[in-house]
Amino acid sequence: MSVYIDPRKTKKVEEKAAPTPTAEEWMEKVQRMDNEELGRKIVAGFGALFISPLVFMFFWNWIMPAMFGLPVLSYLKAFGLLVMARLIFKHD
Repeated sequence: MSVYIDPRKTKKVEEKAAPTPTAEEWMEKVQRMDNEELGRKIVAGFGALFISPLVFMFFWNWIMPAMFGLPVLSYLKAFGLLVMARLIFKHD
């Protein structure tokens, strides 16, 4: 059995890369957001910023001192560890 491809029926698919937004386009987008949506995003960002070290501190203090004899962490040390880990391991 043979398969023949009709060259008239094949389509060339052109891939277009998404253009990167300029600073002006980004500012227009931010200005179009209503204040409520922008406020929710800001509150969610701050919430994640301050709650994630608290969760990390609780899990660390629950597991690590008992298993490995490591010291108990305070909130600021947990925050510092998370910032340091993000700087080292986050690849954007």
